[in-house]
Amino acid sequence: MVVTDGEDCDDGNTTRFDGCYNCKYECQKECSICVYGRCSVCSTGYVLNSSMKWCFPKCGDNIITGSEQCENTTNYPIRYCYNCQQQCQTQCLDCQQGLCYSCDNTLGYYINLTLYKCETQCGDGIKTGVELCDDGNIIPFDGCHNCQFQCDSFCEVCALSICSKCQTGYQLYPSKNQCLPICGDKHTAYQEECDDGNLITYDGCHQCQFSCQDQCTNCIHGQCFQCNTSGFILDQNLLKCVPVCGDGTVTEFLEQCDDFNTSFEDGCYQCQYECQIECTVCAIGICYSCQTNYYLDSNNICVPLCGNGIISKNEQCDDKNTFVDDGCYQCSFKCDENCDQCIYGICKTCQKGYTINYNYKKCTPICGDGYITKDEQCEDVIFQEENNQTKCVSCQLQCQQECELCVLGQCQRCNESKGYYLDQETSTCVSICGDAIISQYEQCDDKNSQVFDGCEQCLYICDKECFNCQYGVCISCNYGYQLMNQKCISICGDGFVTKDEECDIGLDQLNNNECISCILQCNEGCNSCVKGKCLECLVDEGQYLNNIEQLCYSECGDLIVSQAEMCDEDSNFCNQCILVCDENCLSCSLGICSQCQKGYYLEKNECVNKCGDLIKSKNEQCDNDDLIPFDGCFQCQYSCQAQCKTCINGGCIECDRTNGWYLENEQCQTICGDGIKAGNEECDIDIELDYGNISLNKCFNCKITCVEYCKVCDEGKCIQCLDGYELDEEDQCLQICGGQQSYVKQCEDDNLDPFDGCFTCILDCEELCQNCIEGVCFKCKIGFQLNKNGKCESICGDGYVSELEYCDDSNNIEYDGCYKCQYSCAQNCKTCLKGICKVCQEGFHLEYFNCITDCKDLVLKQSNQKCMSIECQHQCEICIYGQCFKCQKGWYWNEYKLICESKCGDDAIIGEEQCDFTSTLDQINPKCNNSCNFECPNECQQCQFGVCQNCRVGYVLKDNICISKCGDQLINKDEECEDNNLQAFDGCFQCNLDCQNQCEICIKGLCEKCLVGYELIENKCEAICGDGIVVQDEYCDDKYDEQLGCQQCKFQCDTECLFCKYGKCIFCKQGFELKGQICEPICGDGLISGIEECDDENQIAEDGCFECKYSCQHQCLTCQNGFCLECDVDDGWQLIPQGQCISLCGDLKVTGNEQCDDGNEINFDGCFDCKYICQLACTKCLSGTCYECNTPGWILDNFFCWEVCGDSLTVGIEECDDGNDIPYDGCFECKSQCEDACILCESGKCLDCTFGWKLNTQNRCETFCGDGYVIPQYEDCDDGNLLPYDGCYECNYQCVEFCTNCQKGICLECDVLLGWQISDFKCIPICGDGMVLGYEQCDDANTIEYDGCNNQCEFQCHTACLLCEKGICLECDPFLGFSKYLNQCSSKCGDGLWEPLSEQCDDSNNFNFDGCSKDCKIEIDWFCENQQLLVSNCFYQKQPTILLDLINQQDNISTIQISFSTKMMLTSVHENSKLILENQIINDDDIAIDLIVLKIQDLSENYFSYTIHPIEPIKQEPTLAIYHAKIELKSNIPIDKINIIFIINNKLIISEKKTKLIKNIEEIQIPSQVYISQSSEKLIQTFSTFQVLQSYSFAAVSMISIFSTGYSNFYMACDTLQYLYYSRYINLPFPDNLQLYLNSLKESQVSNIAAKKLGFSGVKLDTLNSTNQDNTVMSQPFVKDSLSSSFFDNASFSLTIFSFSFGIYYSSLIISKILHQITPSTLNNLGSLLGGSILIVRQKCTKLTNNFTYSGLIRITTVNFYELAFSSLLQLTNVNFSETTSLINNIGAIATLTFQIAFISVLFHKIRQIQTKKTTDSKFSIKTLFQQQDNSGNQKLWVMQYNTLLLVKKVFYISVIVGMQETGLYQTIAVALQSSVFCAYLIVSQPFAKVDDLRKVLVTEAGMFFNSLSFILYSVQQQFSFTQETLFYLGWINIGTYTIIISSNTLIDTFNQFKIIYTKIKKKLNSFIQSQLPSQSRIQPIFV
Repeated sequence: MVVTDGEDCDDGNTTRFDGCYNCKYECQKECSICVYGRCSVCSTGYVLNSSMKWCFPKCGDNIITGSEQCENTTNYPIRYCYNCQQQCQTQCLDCQQGLCYSCDNTLGYYINLTLYKCETQCGDGIKTGVELCDDGNIIPFDGCHNCQFQCDSFCEVCALSICSKCQTGYQLYPSKNQCLPICGDKHTAYQEECDDGNLITYDGCHQCQFSCQDQCTNCIHGQCFQCNTSGFILDQNLLKCVPVCGDGTVTEFLEQCDDFNTSFEDGCYQCQYECQIECTVCAIGICYSCQTNYYLDSNNICVPLCGNGIISKNEQCDDKNTFVDDGCYQCSFKCDENCDQCIYGICKTCQKGYTINYNYKKCTPICGDGYITKDEQCEDVIFQEENNQTKCVSCQLQCQQECELCVLGQCQRCNESKGYYLDQETSTCVSICGDAIISQYEQCDDKNSQVFDGCEQCLYICDKECFNCQYGVCISCNYGYQLMNQKCISICGDGFVTKDEECDIGLDQLNNNECISCILQCNEGCNSCVKGKCLECLVDEGQYLNNIEQLCYSECGDLIVSQAEMCDEDSNFCNQCILVCDENCLSCSLGICSQCQKGYYLEKNECVNKCGDLIKSKNEQCDNDDLIPFDGCFQCQYSCQAQCKTCINGGCIECDRTNGWYLENEQCQTICGDGIKAGNEECDIDIELDYGNISLNKCFNCKITCVEYCKVCDEGKCIQCLDGYELDEEDQCLQICGGQQSYVKQCEDDNLDPFDGCFTCILDCEELCQNCIEGVCFKCKIGFQLNKNGKCESICGDGYVSELEYCDDSNNIEYDGCYKCQYSCAQNCKTCLKGICKVCQEGFHLEYFNCITDCKDLVLKQSNQKCMSIECQHQCEICIYGQCFKCQKGWYWNEYKLICESKCGDDAIIGEEQCDFTSTLDQINPKCNNSCNFECPNECQQCQFGVCQNCRVGYVLKDNICISKCGDQLINKDEECEDNNLQAFDGCFQCNLDCQNQCEICIKGLCEKCLVGYELIENKCEAICGDGIVVQDEYCDDKYDEQLGCQQCKFQCDTECLFCKYGKCIFCKQGFELKGQICEPICGDGLISGIEECDDENQIAEDGCFECKYSCQHQCLTCQNGFCLECDVDDGWQLIPQGQCISLCGDLKVTGNEQCDDGNEINFDGCFDCKYICQLACTKCLSGTCYECNTPGWILDNFFCWEVCGDSLTVGIEECDDGNDIPYDGCFECKSQCEDACILCESGKCLDCTFGWKLNTQNRCETFCGDGYVIPQYEDCDDGNLLPYDGCYECNYQCVEFCTNCQKGICLECDVLLGWQISDFKCIPICGDGMVLGYEQCDDANTIEYDGCNNQCEFQCHTACLLCEKGICLECDPFLGFSKYLNQCSSKCGDGLWEPLSEQCDDSNNFNFDGCSKDCKIEIDWFCENQQLLVSNCFYQKQPTILLDLINQQDNISTIQISFSTKMMLTSVHENSKLILENQIINDDDIAIDLIVLKIQDLSENYFSYTIHPIEPIKQEPTLAIYHAKIELKSNIPIDKINIIFIINNKLIISEKKTKLIKNIEEIQIPSQVYISQSSEKLIQTFSTFQVLQSYSFAAVSMISIFSTGYSNFYMACDTLQYLYYSRYINLPFPDNLQLYLNSLKESQVSNIAAKKLGFSGVKLDTLNSTNQDNTVMSQPFVKDSLSSSFFDNASFSLTIFSFSFGIYYSSLIISKILHQITPSTLNNLGSLLGGSILIVRQKCTKLTNNFTYSGLIRITTVNFYELAFSSLLQLTNVNFSETTSLINNIGAIATLTFQIAFISVLFHKIRQIQTKKTTDSKFSIKTLFQQQDNSGNQKLWVMQYNTLLLVKKVFYISVIVGMQETGLYQTIAVALQSSVFCAYLIVSQPFAKVDDLRKVLVTEAGMFFNSLSFILYSVQQQFSFTQETLFYLGWINIGTYTIIISSNTLIDTFNQFKIIYTKIKKKLNSFIQSQLPSQSRIQPIFV
């Protein structure tokens, strides 16, 4: 190879890019600098191989070049890159360009078409990837949740989903693998409210739930806080309800009794039964027998026997007699009644006035001792002194001398002739004034009652004002009165208020109320005044009456300015009738603000804030003096960007990241490169485009740009380059750089030196530069900094290891491993590896990576100082040759000095520390400084160990603190002053500066604020005169009200007053007149006086003087001496030099000579220069209003000429007029207009468009579809491509093909009719519909395998096919017995080779009835075992069947039993499966499968719900399985019959002989159920409960009436309740609500109450009841009520009552006969107590036996008549003589029925005899049966026979109920007929004496009549097609009727009882009132 001239090289070949081509040096095109055919610098994205000098693509530089398909470092969300080549996951089945389109689902991976990657799916039952488990569900705590092992939430130790230990308080149940709470372990766990570890019921916690007593009415967390239950009270200590002993209420189980007291031995003590100690037999607090010497009184109390000579309890003595005054009386010591001291019945001293008579042992009176005893009438000494009317002689009374008849000192008749009359009350003689006889004690008697006539009440008397009265004549008067005509008259003005005066001011006192002529006057504003008290005020003048003080006051807010009000209006300048200013005003006077606070400005007398003054005021949230929006503060309000999601105080803390906004310095900023276009970004890199090649996206810094030097650019594409540049094939503008072509020319430095700022005409920086701008580096990479030359150099010591550094430990310490960013080992290190010493030099050994001197070397030991001192501090724990490496506890290691140091502040005193903060001594609070040394407290003079011994002068020591001592005349730094006294308000108090007492706020002796009524002047509080507050040194303060005569807070009259007295003016000076105590000038008299400014003797306004005041024009604001200085500019007036105001044009106000004023200088707007003017286009103008516009291009509208837009004439303000209204055509609405997207518009022509739009040839902006940016309203979407069916096509939402319901690019429904179905929002073909679509290879409309097309719609031939082409078998395997048949392989039927595709069996013959038919079909009841290519083995086996049976149907719930004809079991496949729940099995894939499925024909599952639970479940072994299905309807359905279909899973269940259940579907038809909603069920329950309460109330009221009106009401109540009860046996299909109500009637029966409430039940004659008695023949209502036909069973309660009654009768009879054997003498000898008791018992027993035969026995029989008749008839309708017990029951029934008939007959006969008066013997005995009054014998026949007819009605009623059970319709008709007849009888006969009784019976019968008639509708419901809902409503009507019957009866009885009680109370009250009335005196006064 010879290089000749003209050749640069010659390599002997023509290979390109090998260094030499065509004998010219040539490098790769990827090489940017080529030197002699060898590349020295590669292009961007390539790396140079130094040996080969070849450019290879650099993988990992974020630039895709050459053979690279992708970049590893790029964050691709949907592509995967390895070694810069696109690759998919291993699970991907279809990978295209790094995008996966199909995954291997069998491995548990599924395609994510959003990311185009394979992902695992938790819940698919396949464990793969990072999944620890996958159970195919999302049920928590079932062992696997979210594909992670998980145990119960309360499990403590869990391994692989199996819990081995539970948390405290929980117990592990291994079978369930669950942790359940342990109730009783004293640990409160989940679902437990409490756990107290016991089973005590009412201790606050029961069964781990908070529980209080039943009596607690407010229970909180097991503690009772309120007990409102009667009989209980809350114990505050125990927080429990305890019974209240003594409240009269007996608390069950806790109290035996409660008698309202705490008395001992009264039968009940402390609420427990208790008798006296003397009681020998005590039961329930009642004594029945006493000890000897005691007897039992009528109150069952043991009383001692007095007089038996034995002293018992409560007896003082017993002398066996009843003599009085013998010392012992009634077993108590008793002396003479006049005895004073009685000891053991012997009198020692007598009462005063008595002496002991030892002969008679009695006390006798002493006459003359001054004491009157009962035997004395008087005492002489006392009577002579005290009474001169009655005399006493020998201690006996004598009357006064005026008495004519005296008895025992009481005068009976007086000497009336001398004027004395007898006083009946005092029995004395008194004189009567007015009889004209002057008797003793009378001064005069003028025989009249006139007062003030000199003689009054027979005494001389004057009026009370008289001072000297003689013989009834006044000589002189009291002070304040004067004598006139012998009368005392008040003197007004003397200062003394007398009786005729209301007031008297005098001269020294001024009252609040004015006093005129001694009459009180009210204050101003009073309209009606009485004695100074105002009764009515002048409301019209704003005065209102204070009813308490009776003064008139003004009320602020009535809009009337009255006294003491400055204003009264609803404005901001009037607050509480005081003129105020804006709250932000600083200086205010009378409502006018002159200065505002800082930050506010005065505008129209208001202080307003100004935004932008940098002062934050009240209404401003902020103020930053700029108007930049979204900078945190805009218009003085906090403001964030619209992209901010959370804004707090103008600062954003969260941005909208989903739309490309990110938080930076509290601002939302876009980040270029996040793939989201936001804000001002024109574009943003979308990694889904161009495989991440940024250069292909043509988006740099989120701006779409063309190549440099491009002149005309269209959407990033250069159309034309600048001059000197040309466009190449790649749309680049090229320029020659350095003799070579350059794509980009940024600079020219005439060299090829890299990193000098310009390289290959491109601005360039070094590699270490991070931010390079125009070849200048502004910021280096991390770890580098710019030097002075602008180069990046490494930063040593920043802790960051850069490319030029080996290490960086952030310090400059030598020998620490890194020094000056180079590895540096310890000194004397021989081998250093990356800063770590491995081997030391000789003489040193390695310790802790340091080379330590080897002191074992004697030479080194002597020369090295370290070997001389090898000991460390004693605090060192690890010491190596004098250097410490670990310190003891409490010491801290200095790693640089290698010594131990103490640390102050660690609470440990070590080393040289004296103390350490919290360390203390025995003394009080020693002071420890920050250096852990003791120091003296402040102001301490001497201290020791931080404790002060004594303080400096002026301080005292307290708790180790020196406190200033006040009062020592020394001022120290803690004292403000010292005045050596404790006087307050003298300037210094308690060593603190003080102010005067008028000061409210005092700071350092300076008063800052005074009290109300004072103002601060020169640091002193001076009184404010005129504030209306009278304070010290003020006589008055009238707040400038001169009418009160108060000036400068002193009493003073007006200065113009001529004569003033006490602040009130009497006369005024000349020119003034007095008005209300004020001298006012007289205006108009020509004299200028007082406040008059002028006086021109006229009243002409605005003439210079008006009303004696200078007066200017009303438009003048400032008027001086009648000369205007300022006009009202606001109202349109301005001042002229002549002092007058003229109108101002342009102020919008028409004033003066102005025609108009529109406030502007706009011409032709109707008003110009305040003169009318119209537009030039107006052809008719009147008063500035245009009435005609005939100028072309104009039109008149609303009196104004408007331009006609669209007439192609440009006039007026029109910018253009193109004659159309097309928008965005350059002119719209006569305005130049471009579209909104245009950002540069010139005369309607768009020159540039905004981002996302492009400019077309018509200079219009149109959307750029495909740029990835969505333009709202114009584009639905923009995915950056034009691919159809990818969700967005041509910028419109578009779903996949064949989608019929597309919502914003998401498919929700596919076209099923065309063979497509929805899956993951995509349409996929339906395999099996016979249509080949999409990815389907075939579709044969079935799912049969090996028929040419499998169930995945893929071609598939038979397994025996040897040659298959597109599902068609061309050749079959004959050796396997297969031949070609219908394009597939098929074996021959009967060849003995079973083939599952076309044969069910193959028994090697063509015979039928052998199990396998000639068509190779399995025959009925046969079972064949098959193996492929073998003979089928068939055997006979009976097929199992499904059995269904309706076993119960109640309300809306039906129960159906499911069983089988043979034993069933699970298939062998599921033998190891575990049954869960009740009707499910879990397979091997942990999927629950139902065994039995239920459906209802033609009924959605929304209308019903069902549950299936096993009675005998199916097991692995054969079992007679039984299941019960409960079906509940959720609403009523309109059909009568429903078909219920049961589907048995025959894949899981087989017979015991492993026979498959061929017919696995069975159905049953049942009657439709009635659905009762929860609300209806609650309502039924409420009515039932209400009925029971009604019945109980009815019975209770009737029982109470026994004590007031007798037994009548009680018997009637029992009859009524039984009457209603037996109506429930009417045999009709009642609706459920009525049936439930009728069932509740049973609760009100006497027998049921006795059995349930009292525990009493009838005697059950079990021996007479057949145990095997068949009740199937009984009617359905009786069967539902569990009734038997046994007479003695049904009548047991009545028979028990009869037995009990006869027992009482015979017991009473025997007792009566026994007690009658006792003779009267014997009873007398037994004493009054015992004998009397026996006599009472005998009388009671006799009376009981006499009355029992008639009234008692008759009433018992009538009350039990219903039950006896019912029991008898029920037995006789089921006659059975085959058994003895039945025979006895029949006999009993016949006998009872006969007795009832006989009883009715005898009763009728007896009453008939009484009525006909043939006999009266039985009338009293059977009087209880008469409802009439005592004259009942005079009544009619059927009136008296009421009870007889009632018994007949009872028998008839029961006969209908029992005997007509088979015909319910006739049954209810008969009951209705009976009720109507009985109603008619009651109305006609009226057999009751009481109207209320008649009303009760009529209501009952009428109600029964109505209900019986309405019952007919239930019988004919099918004929009339009544719906269940209609019957339900009818049932409510019947329930209401029953309720009305019971309620009315109860209310009538209750009302009657209240009337009786009221009458008795009223009678008692009247008697009491009469007894309290006083008796009237017989003496009446003479004068009235």
